[in-house]
Amino acid sequence: MIKYIHAKTLLDFHEDQINQYGGNRGVRDKKLLNLALEHSEKSNGEVRSGVFKIAAAYGANISRAKPFFDGYNRIALIAVYTFLYVNGKQLKAANKDLCRAILQLSKGKLGVDEFAGFLEENSLPRN
Repeated sequence: MIKYIHAKTLLDFHEDQINQYGGNRGVRDKKLLNLALEHSEKSNGEVRSGVFKIAAAYGANISRAKPFFDGYNRIALIAVYTFLYVNGKQLKAANKDLCRAILQLSKGKLGVDEFAGFLEENSLPRN
């Protein structure tokens, strides 16, 4: 069974990231955050790489909706990582490659399917 991410979890991660690395606190639009999460969950896992497509949808929807005043790309990447982790996958990509990919995804220069492929190629089963 697929485990999804709750808004409260992302809000806690956001607070932690702002405390550690700085930036503007707060949610710009909580409805956008909730919609980003709902749309990601509805991206479904009917294809072979379902968990990766859902993770990619989390990344795209959060980074493009920009629901936070600051740090939305960080939170999008944390959502991707966390979703894959709780669903039995471990990202192995270098941090610079993950950052580059999430920035390209947020700008629409990398598609969701391409990002899903990147995630699949750069993940291992979690023990």
